[in-house]
Amino acid sequence: MFYKIKDLLQGAINRLGVSDQARASLVVEVAQKVIIENFPNLKGKVKPRVFKDNTLYCEVTNPTLASQLNLEQQRIINQINRRLKGDFVKKVGFRIRGQS
Repeated sequence: MFYKIKDLLQGAINRLGVSDQARASLVVEVAQKVIIENFPNLKGKVKPRVFKDNTLYCEVTNPTLASQLNLEQQRIINQINRRLKGDFVKKVGFRIRGQS
């Protein structure tokens, strides 16, 4: 009997109780790729940092960029969720780097 590695890994992750952490890391990684592919000129100016409670939090370098990306929020969400084959990200929040 053969099993897919992804199914075995998912079961192991669930048993270890780290599935939320693993999913959060995966969402952040996929988000970075989606942003760079769609906005190549923003490389280094946008950093997805945290995924929590269905919200992806990103750091940006300035308020204008946060506003621009906020307008593209749904497009970013759709592409991340499509790649992850699920409805994980519901919202994207932007924080100006260096501000609290």
